[in-house]
Amino acid sequence: MFAIACTWVFTNHGLYRKKALIVYDMAEYYLYLPAFFLHQDLQLNYIFTPEGEGGFYWFKPGPDGSRVIKMTCGVAMLESPFFGIAHLSAHLFGWKPDGWSPVYQFFIGLSGIFYASLGIYLLGYFLLAYFPIKPVLLTIASLGFATNYLYYSAHENGMSHVYSFFLISALLFTVRKCVFSRTSIMPFLFAGLISGLVVAVRPVNILLLPFVFLLVFAAEKKSPLIHFKENIFHYLLLCMAGISILLPQFFYYKLVTGQWYFYAYVDEKFFFQHPQLINVLIGYRKGLLVYCPVLFLLIPGFFMLFSHNKWLGIITLIGAAAYIYVVSSWWCWWYGGSFGMRALIDVFPLFSLPFVLICHRAIRAGAIWRNAIYVFTTCCAFLLWIQFYQYTHCIIHYDGMNRKAYWHVFLSRKVAPAEYIHSPDYEKAVKGQEID
Repeated sequence: MFAIACTWVFTNHGLYRKKALIVYDMAEYYLYLPAFFLHQDLQLNYIFTPEGEGGFYWFKPGPDGSRVIKMTCGVAMLESPFFGIAHLSAHLFGWKPDGWSPVYQFFIGLSGIFYASLGIYLLGYFLLAYFPIKPVLLTIASLGFATNYLYYSAHENGMSHVYSFFLISALLFTVRKCVFSRTSIMPFLFAGLISGLVVAVRPVNILLLPFVFLLVFAAEKKSPLIHFKENIFHYLLLCMAGISILLPQFFYYKLVTGQWYFYAYVDEKFFFQHPQLINVLIGYRKGLLVYCPVLFLLIPGFFMLFSHNKWLGIITLIGAAAYIYVVSSWWCWWYGGSFGMRALIDVFPLFSLPFVLICHRAIRAGAIWRNAIYVFTTCCAFLLWIQFYQYTHCIIHYDGMNRKAYWHVFLSRKVAPAEYIHSPDYEKAVKGQEID
């Protein structure tokens, strides 16, 4: 159902027909594919248009005038099968085989829908190991239809977030296989490959890896140390598999810059002394709970998780809190033009545990609580769809929302007056001076 809904939205908005899907950040993730497969030129010497023209060609200056793709190559790795199908289709059906024509845009969009849907499926499969089917279905339906995960699955689905969601969900599923594996090395091999992809897609997500492993052991009430000692060879293989996935990125930096590692974000950095926690969580510009109010259920959910399984609650809370702290410390804490707090989609699989628990308790508590949670999640889903429409029709501003503008356009089709919109000062923010 989620895949059908995303495909319907994707085909109706038609960005791929206008060559407006693979642009800006999405083009930076994707650029490896045409550069490598079509031009055999990862140094981007074939590009003659100025940086950023048309939204297609974005790169950063490297040493000695080199051109460096800012984003890492993990998303391109996952998109590559769909790129191959698109290139074959271009030759078969007469589209221009340049890597940017509508057929490429279409299949890259399908790539996002595929991985987003598979991520929802794998997360649900993992949760079914611990909870009945009704709360699990309510959880994945809420994450899929009542949060901005839907927007990044069906609209800007060339961004990294649905790929990260898929990989974290796949890692939860695979690590659980490792816990119960006696002799097979395959679960460890897959866990290593997935871990490497988690980092290759979005390097900051390396922070989530230890919490994912510890979370599964806590859920199974098993000792990770004992398991490591009993399967040390398997864990060494896991690490080697993960490192092997990262090697293409290091070889790319060596080829383009002459260095094994290059910080392609240049002057962009974290300001850990000034985390924008309140803005990230409840601010009107992009606040997580403002644009995904269904996640208010996480607050009682975490309390319930502590009483249900203390160590599972501690690990999940620390992992989520650490990730939120890092996300809120980035210079551009609102993450540019985006719908809601997109950077936290990556941690939604961890959020699913307290969420599914409160759904489970509510459903078991009787008709009143069961109906209350059904009504609440349904209302949140309707609100999300309305705001999805508002954002795609420029009613919700891409980066200039505030309390006055938000309530002016709330459940409305009218655009807020220009004086209500206050976009942030990007030049000040990159220096750590922009606070609100």
